[in-house]
Amino acid sequence: MSDSGLAAHLVGADTAGIASDSRERGALIEAFVAMELVKQSGWAKSRVAIHHYRSAPGTEVDIVIERADRRLVGIEVKTAATIDSRDANGLRSLADATG
Repeated sequence: MSDSGLAAHLVGADTAGIASDSRERGALIEAFVAMELVKQSGWAKSRVAIHHYRSAPGTEVDIVIERADRRLVGIEVKTAATIDSRDANGLRSLADATG
């Protein structure tokens, strides 16, 4: 689903539910950020492609931007008040997989 507002409506999410359910909130915010990046990529001076990364063991990166020069930018979207080093596991996996 590319429209996070429509997705929230279709699943019956309300403000209180989103505020209390971190998984629901995370999925909606992740979709929102991804779609905003897709929209803004049209303004880029050179081509960019937007991907998602998941390794065979299941480590993932929410958003991977591939620049025209083939360089990658990994983005993890987090809604938690605090993060720790485990939150970067996907980024480390992506770096290891792509050199």
